[in-house]
Amino acid sequence: MIEIMVKTCGDHWVNPDDVEQRLRSIPPDMPVMIDMSTEGASMVALGVRRMLDQYLDADQITVRAWANPVEHTPYKRAEPHLYSHFFWMAQRYWDHDQPAPTHQQRFACLIGRLTWPRIRMLWDLRHHLADRCLFSLMDAENLPRADAYNLDRREHWVEDDFDYRLALGDIRSLDGRQVRDQYNPKYNTNFSILDHYAGFDIEIVAETYCHGPCYFPTEKTVRPLLYRRPIMVYGPRHFLRRLRAQGFQTWNQWWDESYDDLEGPGRWCAMLQQIKALDRCDHFDVIFQDYQAVVEHNRARAREIGSRHQPQ
Repeated sequence: MIEIMVKTCGDHWVNPDDVEQRLRSIPPDMPVMIDMSTEGASMVALGVRRMLDQYLDADQITVRAWANPVEHTPYKRAEPHLYSHFFWMAQRYWDHDQPAPTHQQRFACLIGRLTWPRIRMLWDLRHHLADRCLFSLMDAENLPRADAYNLDRREHWVEDDFDYRLALGDIRSLDGRQVRDQYNPKYNTNFSILDHYAGFDIEIVAETYCHGPCYFPTEKTVRPLLYRRPIMVYGPRHFLRRLRAQGFQTWNQWWDESYDDLEGPGRWCAMLQQIKALDRCDHFDVIFQDYQAVVEHNRARAREIGSRHQPQ
């Protein structure tokens, strides 16, 4: 059997040329294992399936290490279902102390790596919320190249004359723009991020995979679930619906979550309308008390999933 690894970074397929070169040399009827590197990308949205179908018959293909439970393909799966590894990798954070809430800001947007959707989100939040939102972001070093296969083009999100360095230059990042992966043992900066959870009430999440049929909660979602914060999620269509199907509770009792039927810029525009309405809300202290049972439930559920699906 021939093994081919598909490397993705969010909604960006990193190695399509390498994969195509390998596929061109595979003889008919040779079994092929496609390794998706434990990520949850949509193979259709990123063009992976289109390329595979161009060179191989479906019955030649087995897919492994693909943590996307919602996209259907004609290929065999080596594992029937993989939960996002971010649930069990969060175990080291389960018992981290959480200070009592201070309600200094109503919102936080802790995004780390910059992409065009996240740049637009930061710009809009800074413009509409001023200093009423906590931010965490990295320096703008590795934005997606225009010539790479990337589903979020600059023109989808900002005007031609938009200078993102100037626009984001006055956004103060709570961690000095040095945030790293929550689960990288070399960097423990997320412990300091957790120390800021007392200072805000709602987290605006910018997920990693946001296009096509996919559901892959990363640390961006797992972290607020564990640390008792409600979330509004920029992610793929029906992300919240799938979160509920996994046993979590969401917040449609307190604000409109119909944005979950959308993806792309339309989803963010609908989210922003809800964010602005919540920012104007003059009885948020009542809402905060109302949803405490929900955030406690979600914390317990996240820990249960992490414990159950931890590799042996």
